[in-house]
Amino acid sequence: MDKWKVYDELIENIEDNYSVEYCFVSPHWVGVKSQMGLGLAMRMSDSPIVTKLTGNMKGMKLKDLAAYAKSWDFHEASIGMAALNSYYNGKNNNSLKNINESTSNLSIFDLIKDKVQGKKVTIVGHFPNIEKLREICQLTILERKPDLARFDLPDPACEYVLPEQDYLFTTAVTLINKTLPRLLELSKNAKTYLVGPTTPLTDIMINYGIECLSGSIVLEEEKAKDLFLEGAILQAVIKNKYIKMVNILKP
Repeated sequence: MDKWKVYDELIENIEDNYSVEYCFVSPHWVGVKSQMGLGLAMRMSDSPIVTKLTGNMKGMKLKDLAAYAKSWDFHEASIGMAALNSYYNGKNNNSLKNINESTSNLSIFDLIKDKVQGKKVTIVGHFPNIEKLREICQLTILERKPDLARFDLPDPACEYVLPEQDYLFTTAVTLINKTLPRLLELSKNAKTYLVGPTTPLTDIMINYGIECLSGSIVLEEEKAKDLFLEGAILQAVIKNKYIKMVNILKP
């Protein structure tokens, strides 16, 4: 598998006539605004906050900024992913489809409880309140910085664990750190869910064998930006109805 293929396809499908209106960097999130809307990506806390892009992004072609999703500087990659999501997740993108509105703003982990009963389930990324799933399934949690007290496994364990799983739920931050292509290879026999605001809401991702995209659409762009710049966590912005979390299922 060409590990860059998914990135190249996401970048190439952005139309040329969109440009960057602004980029913001908050303690937890990066945002890029274009005519399509405001896209988000998680800020990698251990990456440098200033790059060669600083001061040069306004007015760039959105497609050119999105190409930085391939960068090995993970701050640049976060900016690139936010640019991708400005296009694919923008509230003005009329191609967004298959959204299950009845599940908007509901946790994907609550929605799938019936499906994963007794199954082998791996979650990449220690999402809030997921330990309770241990009561109903054979749960493995993989983390780059594992909390051993909560029985996390370090992420290299993916090579051993994923081929045997029934379900994989992975944070879309794996697009930033470039581990998603390998995770998809390892979990080809599992039903795979891509989760979090960094998730591009596009059939391009569905075509790579992903069962469900659980991502975000920013509805009130300036209000969301202001809250993020004040250090707000995602849940606070959702509570104010500035962002809608949505689920797109494989047709």
